[in-house]
Parts: sequence; C-alpha cells; structure tokens
Amino acid sequence: MTRRMTWTHLRCSYRREDPRRGLEARLADPLFTLARQWQFGEFQGDDAATPTEIAVESSHAPVTGLVPAKAAKGATPSRALGPSDLLEPLVESTHGDDDPTALRQAGEAGLQFLRMLPSAKRAKVRSRLQKAYPLRSNGPGHGRNQTVLTALARGSFDGRQLYESLQKGDLSFLDQAGLSQGAAVKLSKTWRAYYEARFVPGAPAALWQQERLEQDFGLTAQGANKTNIRLKAEGYPGGHLDWHAFDVDARRSEGIDRPLPETRKAVMIPTPVRYSGMPADRFWDFEDGKVFFGGLALERTDLAQLVLTEFATVYSNDWFLVPVETETGTLSRVDRITVRDNFGEVIEVKPAALDEPKGRPWRFFELSGDPSVSKGLAPLMYLPRSLDEGEESRPVEKVTLVRDEMANLAWGIERVIEGQAGHPIDRDQDWARVRDGFQTYTGEDPDEEPPEDGAWRYRLLSTAPPHWVPFAPEVIKGYPTHRLIRSRMQEWQLLGDAMKTYAGPQGCFMDPSAPMAVAEEELPRGGLSLTRSWQTARSPDGRLLLWPARRKAPASGDASSGRQVDMIEIPKEAPNAE
Repeated sequence: MTRRMTWTHLRCSYRREDPRRGLEARLADPLFTLARQWQFGEFQGDDAATPTEIAVESSHAPVTGLVPAKAAKGATPSRALGPSDLLEPLVESTHGDDDPTALRQAGEAGLQFLRMLPSAKRAKVRSRLQKAYPLRSNGPGHGRNQTVLTALARGSFDGRQLYESLQKGDLSFLDQAGLSQGAAVKLSKTWRAYYEARFVPGAPAALWQQERLEQDFGLTAQGANKTNIRLKAEGYPGGHLDWHAFDVDARRSEGIDRPLPETRKAVMIPTPVRYSGMPADRFWDFEDGKVFFGGLALERTDLAQLVLTEFATVYSNDWFLVPVETETGTLSRVDRITVRDNFGEVIEVKPAALDEPKGRPWRFFELSGDPSVSKGLAPLMYLPRSLDEGEESRPVEKVTLVRDEMANLAWGIERVIEGQAGHPIDRDQDWARVRDGFQTYTGEDPDEEPPEDGAWRYRLLSTAPPHWVPFAPEVIKGYPTHRLIRSRMQEWQLLGDAMKTYAGPQGCFMDPSAPMAVAEEELPRGGLSLTRSWQTARSPDGRLLLWPARRKAPASGDASSGRQVDMIEIPKEAPNAE
C-alpha cells in the first residue's frame, strides 16, 4: 500500500535582498512623511476597545509525593514532598553506606559529636567511643585519601554505629562520662538531627536506570475527591529540572478530567507588555537612541530572526500582561478568563487549545500526554520546585563509554574515581606510574634480549589499560536488537595480586558488586560521558543540602584500545618495511 506524506514548508519572499533598509525607516520631505502615515493607516480612526479589567479563575493542586516511574496506579509515594523540598537533590542523590566516601562521612559525624561535648569531658568520651565504634577502612587507601583516613581514625570514631545505638536509646556511655540524664538526652537529640539533615536521603534505587544510564521517576498530585494525578519524567540525564522534563501519565492518573481541588479568582487591570528595546507604539515615534532596528544583521535564510523581528515591529504592542501567582511545586489550570473593555462589554476568552484539540503545533508550557483538552478543559501547567542555583565540585568520577568498531566491542573507560576520603583518583596516571613494573601484562618479556637495530619483533598480544572495561554485545532473545554486557579481560589475571587494585571497574557508575548491561541504542556513535560530582545548595527554608549528582552527556568521538593479537612490530627505518 502506497503512503502519501504531506507537510507545510514556510518560505520567505523579499522585494529586496536586504531587509534592513525597510527597518531603518528613512525620512524625506514632509509630503513623503504624510504619505507614509497614510499608508500605515495613522489617519484612519478605529472604534477598537481597550481592556480595562480582566478576571482570571484558576485551579491548583500541590504535588505531594515522589514515586518510581513504573509504580502502579494509586501507589503510595516512596517519599512525601514538603513545601521546602527541592526536586534535584531528591532525584539525583543515590548515596548510602556503600558510597565511596561513607567512611569519611562517618568520621566527620563523629568529630561533630565530640565538638558538641563539654571540653572537659571530650577526651574521656572520645576514648570510650573509639573502643566501642572504631573507624575501620574497608580497603587499601590511596595517597591523600589514606592520609585523611588515618587522621580521622586517630581523632574520631564511626558515627554511623553511634547513630544506630542512639536510635535504640543507648546512652550508657554518656552516663559513664558524667553527663546528667537530661544533658545526655538533649545532646543525643541535637546530634541525631544534625546527622539526619547532613546529607539528603538517597533516592530510591528504582529511580536510576542502569540500562539507560539516566533517572526515571514520577510525581503525584492530589486531585479532586482525593484522587491522584501522576506526572512522569523519563530519561532525565541530570542537571536542571524544568516543566518540559515532565509529561502527564494519563494511564496511572485518576480524576484528571475533573477540576483541581483549590480554586482562586483574581481581578486585575491588564498591563501592556513592555520589554527592553521594544519599538514605539506609533511608527513615526522616535525610539530611544540605544534602539536601532537598522542595525539588525539579517540574512534571507534567517527565518527565525525574521519572524521575531516581524512580531516585534508589528504585533508586540497588541499584547497585555496578566500575572497569575502560584506556588512552586503546584499543578495548575486556568479555567476561565473574562475581559471587560472600556465600552463595558464583557468577553470570555476560551483556551486556544480548545479551538484546535488535535495536531496543535504551538503548545508552550503544556505537558505532553495531557487529556484535558479532549475533555473540554484547559491544559495543565506545572511549576516545579527545582534548584535555582548552587555550587558544584569538580567531578569526582568520570567514565567514558565509547565504541571500538575494530574490536566489535564497547569500552567503559574509568578516567577518575572517588577515593574513600573524597579526593579524586586519576586512573590513567595511576596506571602510567606502575605500568613498567608489569611487563608480562603489557606483552614485554623481561628475559628477552632487546632486538637489534632495524630488526622485526613478534608480539603475541598487546593489551588495553586495565581500567578499560569491555562491554560485549549480546542478542536479546525475541527482539531484533542487542545489549552491551559488562565483561572482563582474561589478561587481567597477569597482574596477579595487583589485579584488585588496578584492573576492572572500581567506581559507582560501573558498580563491580552487580552485573551491568547497557541498551545498545543508548550508546551513540560519538560515545557517552558520565560524570559524578558533589553539589550543595540551600533549600527554601534555609537548610544546607549536600548530595552527589550524576550527569550524562554526549562524548566527542570514538576511541580504540589498540588491542591486537599475533602481530609483528616493524621499526620505521627497517629495511623492506614498505
């Protein structure tokens, strides 16, 4: 069956090659000026009305919960959202006891507890706590990280274990230190509040999609009659959340075709839209000297600039501004707008979406998947309570996923990982420093005599750096595609006891404690760059928030590991090398 495709192509036509001459509005003799005024209709009177009063009726529903994207309809939120909860810290944070810096965090929490004690009792309590809750490293340290951990172990203890004991009401060590019961309870309550607020609780594990290397999550809003309206954000790569990251999950929503529970009505005087550089209302009014439309650098192919320029010079003074206030973290709908003009006539302005319910090309601020228009209602709008600005550390983990077409593999290259004390470890430099000590791994026989000048040399195998982790393609049964499975190289065994230190994944993105598979379509030709860094910001109520944030972005080009088998190395100046 033959399919016919049609489309609309917008083209511009010109009387002259350069549109700037028309924008300059050059002057001539007075008769010319009068003729131009007549051409622009400035001598023609219109009985056009001007709006003097606008009434806006709107309805709102607060977003109250965070849920996994695939949670069932009506599921209980995995975390309630309050008026001071920002979305990015809750969604991006995945830290916990298995975090690389969990040991340092435990030591710093212990130091904070000691600071809250009276100075006279601090040494005695520290000695008791170090014996009861020693700070033990879960692996070998590395450079500056080991220095920090050693200092923490000498002056602090494991705050995580102390928190668990205080949660059970165990205050015996404080009683032995000579603190009264009231002082011990107050100290315990104050420190536990600090510990719980120090780091944002990690997001549910279901939010991070390992196969897609991105976050999927949903939000719930309480609709009419205690129904739940579900929003979903799929494929969030990290960074900043705004309205366009969300869609309406109509399949898991209830009561979406009913009015929202909280209704408001505001009556205002409309204000003409004004912006910097706006042209004067009348053609022959002179603008400010800083505004010169003849200086616009326009070409015939600059369609977007031409459309914007036409709007600014012809239609911009036809618009009025009517602000409707709403709280952040709220789902809203403008239900009705009525306009009273200077002739006393009242006109109801219907949503433009109702005139073209299907195939509307212009849907700014509307949420995809919203069935409201088909039910005769205005579309929903969402104003997320997202992060305005904060501070971000340099990346503490960097992973590059690239394709190697020659080897029919993909590689996960761990460039940087986070040490136990929070200092980044450059794995490229780490391996370059010790590479010469592993000649067996690099394919060089330490007992072999160096070749003569110009002699050919046979090598059985050339290996990739041990922090290059291979991903082998695997066909998905029943589907015409495949996925990339994290694997391991057999030659890693040549490193011996050093394999645990230098080989394989050691960071959070390619967690070595669990299998990993990546959808093949998620890895573009140019590769992916995954970064992890610490962010800090203030919540609306002034709390200090700290969380590790993940980012996914396109990389720049493919890479080759240089891994070859059964090869002959020919010196550049060897005879017959060509």
